[in-house]
Amino acid sequence: MTAVKRNGEIDFWKFIASFFIVLFHTRTFYDPDIIPSGFAMAVEFFFIVTGYFLAASVYRDQRPFNGRTVGTETVRFLCHKLEGFIYFFLFGFLFSAAAFIYQNGLRACLNAESLMNYLFEFTLISNVTVTPTPILPVDWYLSAMLAALFLLYPLFRRNKDLFSAYLAPIIGFGGLGYLLCTYGVFAASA
Repeated sequence: MTAVKRNGEIDFWKFIASFFIVLFHTRTFYDPDIIPSGFAMAVEFFFIVTGYFLAASVYRDQRPFNGRTVGTETVRFLCHKLEGFIYFFLFGFLFSAAAFIYQNGLRACLNAESLMNYLFEFTLISNVTVTPTPILPVDWYLSAMLAALFLLYPLFRRNKDLFSAYLAPIIGFGGLGYLLCTYGVFAASA
């Protein structure tokens, strides 16, 4: 087994961004609200870091692209990503589900639509199915990240240079443009 190489600079900025996100999510406890809503933009930093590690992984992979195996490669890549956080997610989801049931009562939580929403949330596909996430609302990030990686990994593997030089910037700036045109700001939650 090879040792995992850490990037100290990225780890430092991930810590700072995590701190901003925690402060943003605790702002409901302060009256008046003293935490700037711009702290939510730290989430975008994690999307950038995910893209950085996606690019590093794809560029390290020297195998030629094979349309017959790219599906399996994509699943393996996503499983590797899941390994990094799945136990934390499961703990948070189960703890939050217990609190949710305690707060709302078991009977109120057991209807077909709610059970389906819980299943989509538990399997981290709530962003794809556009369902509410009452148990762990912040899992939208994981769902969005996995959906994006599922779509982008095979494109990136197909043609590394075309993707990194043209498609990634177009997708990135296009996404920011969409947020600006739709919400008037770069963050939908600000």
